[in-house]
Parts: sequence; C-alpha cells; structure tokens
Amino acid sequence: MHTFQGTQGTVFNYNSDMSGDVVIIGGSDVSKKFELPVFDILEFAAKFIRNQQIAKLEQMGVHELLGL
Repeated sequence: MHTFQGTQGTVFNYNSDMSGDVVIIGGSDVSKKFELPVFDILEFAAKFIRNQQIAKLEQMGVHELLGL
C-alpha cells in the first residue's frame, strides 16, 4: 500500500495500481477512518474537474476559445 497525506492532514492509503479500496483517515483523529472504492473517488474527482473545465470554457471569449 502507498500513502498520501493531504495538506489538511487527511491520510489516504491505496494500492499502487489504484485497485480495491482506499482507506481514508481524517487527520489526527484516527477514529475517523473510512474505506471507499477507488473508482468512486476517481469518479468524484473527475466530476469536480469536469465542472471546473466547463465553467472555464463558459467564461472564455471567442478569441481565447479559438486560440486566436
């Protein structure tokens, strides 16, 4: 298992091939421990990024959008 610690202290333990579950420990409070399917987390992250990209595209002008 690999470990990643976020800037807010949340710890993520996961398989290097991103299979199975991710164990998430909420900062210094070890009792806040969750196991979630990796794919669910990836879908959530993809939805977040998709929404940001859509918002950015909607704010672009004609020249910027067409690369002119």
